[in-house]
Amino acid sequence: MSSATEDTITFNIITTFTNSQTHTSPSITITITCNNNYVISAASSTSPQFVTHGDGTVGFTLPAYTSAQQTGCPVNSRLIDNNNGGGASPPSGLPSGEIPAVSGTYIVKPTNNGAHQAYTFYVRVGALGGKVTHFGPYVLNVGCFSGSYTFSIGAFATAPAKFVGDATASAYTVVVPTTNRAYCVALTHEVVQSNGATWTSNHRLSPTGS
Repeated sequence: MSSATEDTITFNIITTFTNSQTHTSPSITITITCNNNYVISAASSTSPQFVTHGDGTVGFTLPAYTSAQQTGCPVNSRLIDNNNGGGASPPSGLPSGEIPAVSGTYIVKPTNNGAHQAYTFYVRVGALGGKVTHFGPYVLNVGCFSGSYTFSIGAFATAPAKFVGDATASAYTVVVPTTNRAYCVALTHEVVQSNGATWTSNHRLSPTGS
């Protein structure tokens, strides 16, 4: 008996005895089906995931989803959802419809990859036979915004002392911060007053270097 596809098989068994006496069994019906009485599971994954903005090739890499009957009743649908079990309505900024595969990997990409923002979503996973399970929440952080990176900075002298008449060149070495994201880089450095206002002191500060 092959069970590669859904089917219904009905048959009888005839038993032959001595002197060609026979017995016919009642009809036997075997239903080969997927139904939805099985479990869909997800492989381990990382969330949140962080990607640069402006690159249409990157996004949230989904884990592999499998059904307990993967051979005959495989996972065949992955849809972005905005909550855990409310259908298949994607949150703002994420596409609707089936999540496409890229070389066998399913990647959730924002509709506007130039926006710096976070996306929180679920995935509605379906399998042959009608089983549906929601997974998430997953978080995709695109670009640079508060919460998507951390600062680091080396030793920073906050109270250097100078004598009147000291050389003014290289009077103070500024240690600039960096971030843990290669695409979140320092663009400018500006000297300001302690309250954040524009520098207006009689002491002229002329930065050198980069």
